[in-house]
Amino acid sequence: MASLFQDISFALRQLTRHRIYALTAVVSMALGIGATAAVYSVLYGVLIDPYPYRDADRIAFITLQNKEGRGGDIPLTLSELGQLRQAKSIEDAFSQGDASMVATDGDLPQSVKVLEITGNGLQFLDAPPLMGRVFTAAEAPAGVAPPPVAVISYPFWKTHFASSADVLGKVLLLNHQKYTVIGVTGPRFTWHDSEVYVPMPAGTDPKLRYQTLIRLRPGVSTDAAAGELTSFVQQVGHAEPALLPPRWLSHQGGYAE
Repeated sequence: MASLFQDISFALRQLTRHRIYALTAVVSMALGIGATAAVYSVLYGVLIDPYPYRDADRIAFITLQNKEGRGGDIPLTLSELGQLRQAKSIEDAFSQGDASMVATDGDLPQSVKVLEITGNGLQFLDAPPLMGRVFTAAEAPAGVAPPPVAVISYPFWKTHFASSADVLGKVLLLNHQKYTVIGVTGPRFTWHDSEVYVPMPAGTDPKLRYQTLIRLRPGVSTDAAAGELTSFVQQVGHAEPALLPPRWLSHQGGYAE
């Protein structure tokens, strides 16, 4: 023990005499530890505990790209979504749209980031909920008024419902409209960074366009899907010329989140 104290005393004297070298060493160690922690965080998120969406490597946007590789995804109407699902290279597709709402069931109004999603959307992502269930395409088909149900995110469950174990069946008031909570997503489910997921309402303007995602069939490459979808994209462009800027040359699927 006496030897240990002598070693510590000697180390402190050296650090005091050589402050610059000591500071350099401490900073280098801190940066090294920080870099190691950052690398581990990436490995943990990507390899050890990846996002929970089913077959995420086959989820894609339909995008246009120019020669420089810049581009953007093409929003579709719900009618065009139905046509897209007929493509042989597509296993399934869904559309989604942001909706800023206000929760009015608490002591104070609370702004909530809501994602309106076609009835099959949460089935498409196929991430098991922490509690309850998700709504389905069968109960929220296109063109039919969906039931007033909501699936809430794990953080929203913790903050808005105080992690209540009996949250299922409770009423959530959004813009003074009642939604019954039927499920809570898992902690890793962060789709679109939304707090609440509700079925897309019926009776929306048929000209409205939504962000649309597809899942390629197993074994189908993005290049093969692009070849099949070229004519579909051209049809969409004829319906809405502003979606196809001139001199954009190639069509391909871009991997989604």
